[in-house]
Amino acid sequence: RVAFRPFVSVGPRCVLERDCLVESSILWDEVCVKSRASVRNSIVGANMTVEGDCIDRIVTRNGEVSID
Repeated sequence: RVAFRPFVSVGPRCVLERDCLVESSILWDEVCVKSRASVRNSIVGANMTVEGDCIDRIVTRNGEVSID
């Protein structure tokens, strides 16, 4: 089961695995959110994979920064 909370934008060809949570976030094209991972208040760039928690972050192939 995938949980969406308010204010989520999911780009084309994203993969959201079982038991993940996406809340108040933007996922660009071809993002993979692994099973049991969570994305909250974040922006995840194209072709990235999220494992574990991604909270208050901007994540791209050039690196990541905190947005809190």
